[in-house]
Amino acid sequence: MSVAELKAQVFGETSAEAVTWSYIQNVRTGLYLAVSGSSDANGAPILQWEKRTGNQEQAWTFTETSYPAGYMAIRNAGTSSWKAMGISRSGLHDGAPAIQWDYRPGLEDQIWGFYGGTLGVYRLQNLNSGKCLAIPGSNPARGVHAVQWECSSNLDQAWAVTSWP
Repeated sequence: MSVAELKAQVFGETSAEAVTWSYIQNVRTGLYLAVSGSSDANGAPILQWEKRTGNQEQAWTFTETSYPAGYMAIRNAGTSSWKAMGISRSGLHDGAPAIQWDYRPGLEDQIWGFYGGTLGVYRLQNLNSGKCLAIPGSNPARGVHAVQWECSSNLDQAWAVTSWP
């Protein structure tokens, strides 16, 4: 799905040029993806936290890539350069942590496929590893680090994309 199609489905937008910020909420835990401590550092963990309206560490935008339809970079508003969500050290194993890093177009661990889309719920699959973004064991605690895991139908891998703030 293209950026324009995702924006049109979620927000009713048709312009690919418009920057739209979104929350990304885990369906199972009800918590939202955030950059730990609003850090600007490369390698800062991506974790789940309760919704904090207007907090830029929870604001994400989607950058279209040159890869197949449905793949995008997921970038955070809490940094001046809109760092991208990726997998630490381009890990290929289950449990590799999600982090933020300077956006590098074409870096496959920063590219995510959006699958599903039923009622705005997606599975986010990493292009490099083929694994899906998850909250381990559906842990409902604040501060749990998002990781990649073998893709499944578990709701700990289901993410709702909603308008920010």
